[in-house]
Amino acid sequence: MLIDQFQLSESVVADKLVKDYLNQNNAIKEFSHGFGNMEDFERTLANRAGKNTDRQLLVEVLSNQYNGIITSAQSSENIQALANADTFTVTTGHQLCLLTGPAYFIYKIISAIALSRVLSAKFKDKKFVPVYWMATEDHDSEEINHFWMNGKKHEWKTLQQGAVGEFDTAGILELLDGIPEFSREDVIAQDLSSIIREAYHKSDLASATRHLVNALFGHLGLVVIDANDARLKTLFLPQIKTELLHSSGEKYVSSTNAKLDASGYKVQVHPRAVNLFYKTDGRRSRIEKVSADHWKVLDSDIVWNQDGLIKELDEFPERFSPNVIMRPLYQETILPNIAYVGGPGELAYWLQLRSLFEAEGISFPQLILRDSFLFLSEKSKARLDKLGLKRDAIFQDKNELIRSIVNADQVALLNEKSKMTELFKTIELRAAEIDSTLVGSVQSELQKSLNVLEVLEKKMVKALKLKEENKINQLTKVLEECFPDGVPQERHDNFFQFQLSTSINLIDELVEVANPLDKTIKILLVSN
Repeated sequence: MLIDQFQLSESVVADKLVKDYLNQNNAIKEFSHGFGNMEDFERTLANRAGKNTDRQLLVEVLSNQYNGIITSAQSSENIQALANADTFTVTTGHQLCLLTGPAYFIYKIISAIALSRVLSAKFKDKKFVPVYWMATEDHDSEEINHFWMNGKKHEWKTLQQGAVGEFDTAGILELLDGIPEFSREDVIAQDLSSIIREAYHKSDLASATRHLVNALFGHLGLVVIDANDARLKTLFLPQIKTELLHSSGEKYVSSTNAKLDASGYKVQVHPRAVNLFYKTDGRRSRIEKVSADHWKVLDSDIVWNQDGLIKELDEFPERFSPNVIMRPLYQETILPNIAYVGGPGELAYWLQLRSLFEAEGISFPQLILRDSFLFLSEKSKARLDKLGLKRDAIFQDKNELIRSIVNADQVALLNEKSKMTELFKTIELRAAEIDSTLVGSVQSELQKSLNVLEVLEKKMVKALKLKEENKINQLTKVLEECFPDGVPQERHDNFFQFQLSTSINLIDELVEVANPLDKTIKILLVSN
């Protein structure tokens, strides 16, 4: 099934910061804790071993969250193993996308599982548990309420607000009734439909997503965690208090951002004076520090002085919700984590946070770019072969590809332009001898002549394209499959679209070929 692979930094990653990280550029070493080499993992393991993690509470919370779920022996064993000091987690996180949303939701989890296996083989005296961190506290429902399958967008319309994990799942099953792919009578479609329907029978989106992800990955030992829990938030109280009272996130991340900006890197996230939300009554709103002793919740009447704020925090820690800057610190506080597996954008903002981690005394994990996969149909493979294109051609500029397949270089008038320029140089020299004011006229006529050649060249290229229209159409179909709507396939199409096209268990297949440490995009062939 795996037919090719290419380096991510050359074919997929555009962000200069992440590209330099993948290429292990020493210029960004101060922003990371290594580059994900085995020596870096060894150092991180040693650092993490010296950090306190309330393992018993973690196991207790996870056991409660898995109550009532059919849990595989592998996942159950991994949950209990987290109580042991020689067990560490490899974590990835994502929003609660409807039916897992774009395919890279699945790829992130596969990458965490694959990395856990690689580390287990290397460090045989340690145990590594893959963890999916559900972003249940996010409140941007428009990012998670839809998915694309076979060119059609399926959207769950709901007026609910606040943390999406607490959303009622009403209306999702009715949406599924209108999706023809899950109404097929073949075994694979029926099995998937059954799994999905059972999951979304749960009353809230967090429970539904946990159930679905567990059904897909439980047999591989994945552990799913919902950190929206008052008991876990108590472990993060010191960091929340520091953030509220001293704006630690703004202080340290702003300093790092200035260094990154001075080095020519694009900054992903910008800190606020308070990088926390307040979550209550179905809303999740920003906390703003108005003065030294005055905090308020935006779009509400809630205000505190310092004593009132600390009292609220101590009594209701679950109401205080970290934003994108504080969430990584929360994660590393409650998990014995040694690696975070994420996409390019995630790695970019994690690289902004190391100084904040150091200030808070929290261990910084190894940052690993998730695996990337691209499914290529047999038809597209045949089209590429017929066009005489290598499979990495799909990552090239479309216009350049079209020029290559119609052999546009054969009509490029480079030689003619060169001869024309030489001719006018001779004329210019002779004109200058007669009257220097004529030089401008000669140069103007040269430019007009070159413009004429340019127009002729474009006309000839256009004629070639018409002549090779079939080839261009074939190329366009391949690119539409790999980049639907101009977006990379993995960031657009739902994974189940590919699973429904084959009887092979694609998750198990991908886990076997996955290895985020090799930093490649893997192209796989699927039946039509």
